[in-house]
Amino acid sequence: MSVFIYMKLMEKFLNHAMSFEEFEKRFLNKFRVESVWLDDELFKILNEVFEAIDFCRSDFSELILRKKINDSLRRLELSYRLRISV
Repeated sequence: MSVFIYMKLMEKFLNHAMSFEEFEKRFLNKFRVESVWLDDELFKILNEVFEAIDFCRSDFSELILRKKINDSLRRLELSYRLRISV
């Protein structure tokens, strides 16, 4: 399931295992291709990350981006791990 790939990207960025530039490139490439096939809930969460990346690029506020990604990752974990375990 592609949600786990997004989650891994977010975790790597939050753990400083990936630079902002690498995260931006990999996330945006994947999101642009897959966004039309995502369910509504996943699209909403990932689109918020997309908007935070755009804001970070224009405002250079990586701290705000990291907080948004952390919040989004927690929401993905709650939403998709519960569905898988059901």
